[in-house]
Amino acid sequence: MKVLWFSNTPGLGGEYLNLSTKGGGWIIALQKALAQSKEVDLGYVFYSENTSTPFEHKGTTYLPIQRKANSKLKRLAWKFMEKVEYDENLSSFLQAIEQFRPDMIHIHGSENPFGLIIPHVPNIPVAISIQGNLTVYADKFFSGLPRPRGLAALKPKNYLLMKQFKAFYNKAKIEQEMLASSRYVLGRTDWDRRICKVLAPKAAYFHSDEVIRPEFYTKKWHALPKSSKTSYLTTSSNSHYKGFETIIDTAIKLKGLGHNFEWAIAGLNISQDLVQRSMKSRKIHNLQELNIRLLGHLSVEDIIDRMLRTNVYVQVSHIENSPNSLCEAMLIGLPIVASYVGGTTTMIKEGAGALPVQSGDAFALAGALLELDQDPDKAREIAEQAYRIAHKRHDPKKIAADLLDTYQTIIADHRQSKVSTVIPQHSL
Repeated sequence: MKVLWFSNTPGLGGEYLNLSTKGGGWIIALQKALAQSKEVDLGYVFYSENTSTPFEHKGTTYLPIQRKANSKLKRLAWKFMEKVEYDENLSSFLQAIEQFRPDMIHIHGSENPFGLIIPHVPNIPVAISIQGNLTVYADKFFSGLPRPRGLAALKPKNYLLMKQFKAFYNKAKIEQEMLASSRYVLGRTDWDRRICKVLAPKAAYFHSDEVIRPEFYTKKWHALPKSSKTSYLTTSSNSHYKGFETIIDTAIKLKGLGHNFEWAIAGLNISQDLVQRSMKSRKIHNLQELNIRLLGHLSVEDIIDRMLRTNVYVQVSHIENSPNSLCEAMLIGLPIVASYVGGTTTMIKEGAGALPVQSGDAFALAGALLELDQDPDKAREIAEQAYRIAHKRHDPKKIAADLLDTYQTIIADHRQSKVSTVIPQHSL
């Protein structure tokens, strides 16, 4: 079958274009898993600033698209007006579809307006994979940190933040339009299945787990020798709802109890807005005094090395679906404390594989970390649970086989739907 992917990153096509393949590691992993099968002729649409010329690489046909609003000046103007891409590139999407002539289309994620193709290709089934969900994230955007209001909203940094939020909110409205017209969605958690009942009421839902970057499958955490200092690790990004302020609040409580620890944060640096806002809201001037260390961007190898040398992985976001960082920590087999939000309630299955805590609750989070420090047997038990759960859930061969079955089911249903009603929603 001919399947055309739409993705936010070039996947393995980045190798051909001499681009870094550090971003989008999960989709590269899925590509490689699917490449083991001879059942799929894969096409791949993505945005490219380098070329608009189709090319083939490692058995995949790539159809790069250059955005119409691609100049820096236009992007700055759009940002100022809180404008986001809508259907400016729809004709290019449809041209790529016409060129490849797929049996079905698989859109990875709802962050870009790829799903606007659905009303224009009635003879081709289109499935959208739920990665995150902008609609729900927009509701949780200001969790943990206050929303600037009144005159405070006019201050330069707050003004830029509100513009960022409004653009985020505008993209969420496009997401809602795409999902409302969807007939098929793929997800992997109870959370995304349930929100799709509301946002994609006409769609059949299919469970599809995620392949993780291959480096994480081959390493295993072992309990560290007893030490006077406990090490914690969190991987984050510069998004307002990622819960960095909870790390500060928790570190204050742990310091007040005389607990000796270091809390390393991968993915953040001191100049980023999330860090600065969190520090300002808590009147903190020096993170080192709280034993918090910002590591900035780390390579895969450096993240794994850091994981193997940490005592507990800590997830503090106020909303997530199935964050790759949590899945990676589970694959390594780390003891984990995680905020019980969104899709993480499926990832850790009612406490199996992690200690769950309410997001933003620094008291419970500090208590959970102390609990694992005081009970190393429990920490090891959680780590073993996480390892077993993750290796079963993220098995690349099973995921690829299940995805092929889903493609076949969707194609068959779409053909049948021309003479009958849509199949009922699948359950997890």
